[in-house]
Amino acid sequence: RAAAGAGVAAAVALGAVVVVDLPGDAPERPVVTSSVGGAVAYPNPIMQEASFGWLPQGYRLTGLIGDTQDRTSVTFHAGGSTAGLDLAVFDRGPEPMIHKLPGARPGNRTPAPPVNGRPAFWTIKPGGDGSEQVPAALRWEFAPGRWALLTVNEDRLATVDTVYRVARGVRFGTAKPATFPVTVKGLPAGLRVYRSIRTLEQARTQGGRPAPLGDPTVSFSLGTAKGDGGDQDDLTITVTPKDPAALRALGTNTKIDGHPAYDSALGAPTGTGKRHYVRPGDTAKRQAGQRLRVFGAHGHDVTINASGEPLRLLQKSGGLTALYKRITFLGENPADWTTDPLIR
Repeated sequence: RAAAGAGVAAAVALGAVVVVDLPGDAPERPVVTSSVGGAVAYPNPIMQEASFGWLPQGYRLTGLIGDTQDRTSVTFHAGGSTAGLDLAVFDRGPEPMIHKLPGARPGNRTPAPPVNGRPAFWTIKPGGDGSEQVPAALRWEFAPGRWALLTVNEDRLATVDTVYRVARGVRFGTAKPATFPVTVKGLPAGLRVYRSIRTLEQARTQGGRPAPLGDPTVSFSLGTAKGDGGDQDDLTITVTPKDPAALRALGTNTKIDGHPAYDSALGAPTGTGKRHYVRPGDTAKRQAGQRLRVFGAHGHDVTINASGEPLRLLQKSGGLTALYKRITFLGENPADWTTDPLIR
């Protein structure tokens, strides 16, 4: 994608549940702390200090990504059954980099009218250079050294009036922690969370209309203190709604707590010939890794991928299977969810 945040729509087409102030929302719920015993291992990975004050009709907040790989940011995705738009809010620092335009051409910014009196710039103006791939991208310095990037992923939203109405309606304030419907205990020491996804609804339609809200999806990615995951040292835990099609397509080779599962350490899944099976992580660019999938646990599918140092550390406490058994599902009632998802 040619502008910051434009690739988020695909990654967050899942969505996120957060405490926000949107027109017509119910009153805010109190912040919930963990009901699972143990000390918090990591601070809340998604702290929100912004909310949409206005969105086009039919659009709503559906996703959050917290990221610390290059610079701490939180991206808010607004959509429904569509690509929607993304708002990335960065921590204090220099203006974020300007991404390249299609064809690897250098990107640039041009002056734009202020947003609520603050300096603003187009990196892609509606109908301008690059808009054939990313319809619009606007950035503004909402406070000294603090930048927000608004990326529009749909042509029908890419008008100057719509972009500015969304931007001017964004509210910034005290950071609020996201709530999570799961906790994970017993994570190895020495890791840090570099990316988290918190979702609320699935990107699918029924009869051309947005699908009803589904069970939340959560993903945590952790790396060693010396790096941010990548090909060498990585641990990713992903919880998604139960998907029978995934079970049939991906296959299994064991059971865990009565649930069908696939553990790459045990070899190929049923129905996959050994000749064509490549164990996850066994490539020239990556240290040997391990993948565990458990299907249908508490109405969810769980996938754990680990390689390098995180995998070695986990093997000291029972490996991926033991880590899976230390995941606690907190149910479907948001009142039971937690702001402390990662626990020792």
